[in-house]
Amino acid sequence: MDKRAIRKTLSQHRSTGPIGYTTSLVLARILKVKERISSDRELSEKLAKIQIYREAIGIKRNRVPAHNTFNTLRSRLGPEGFVQIHQHFVFQAFSSGLLTPPIPDLLNVVKVKIILVGDSTFLKAVACAKGQKDEEGNWIFTDDSIAFGKPHHKHKYPVGHRSHTLIAVSGIPVISLIAPANESDQTHILPLLKTLRARYPDLPFVCVILDAVVTMQRICIETSTSSRRLYPSSFANPL
Repeated sequence: MDKRAIRKTLSQHRSTGPIGYTTSLVLARILKVKERISSDRELSEKLAKIQIYREAIGIKRNRVPAHNTFNTLRSRLGPEGFVQIHQHFVFQAFSSGLLTPPIPDLLNVVKVKIILVGDSTFLKAVACAKGQKDEEGNWIFTDDSIAFGKPHHKHKYPVGHRSHTLIAVSGIPVISLIAPANESDQTHILPLLKTLRARYPDLPFVCVILDAVVTMQRICIETSTSSRRLYPSSFANPL
């Protein structure tokens, strides 16, 4: 992993944690997501117990950060800082060919461009999420960003968020938006595409593959030497 972007981003913000951790705190945040660790306190505890976790982020046992150190990183770096780091990883993946893996029988003009897949994932709220209903029967929680989503065999009481993501066919996430769990995938297609275009205006995206429900409004991406437009084929006012 090229850590230069992490160091560069951290250098642009005031103290993001104790001296000596450099990129390790950000790598620990990536580990937290990958291993579905629910809190900074749990992350700190697992780093102290599991050697392979410490080796993955490059720290020794006597250097395990306290849970409030991760809070300092998050508050100082902010969403913009994490986005900047992720952008670098996406550009690095594209330069390495990881966003355009070889797929048999594709047209030559498509083979060198990026095919995206739209997907969404339920994110369960792990904190106290006891809710009440208002007069109209809608659930109200102390955290107004979460909601009661559609019941699933894995989640009988699905209270939380939903991550709406555009992923390269190689499995690398390119962009995500977080929303309450009760909002449909269709609602976030255009916001995802607008954010994608704003964040990566020069990457050669060619199409987005969606599930059967969403593709009732097929997404088209037109590219030319002078402009790029992203819109559903039935949309009256394309971008």
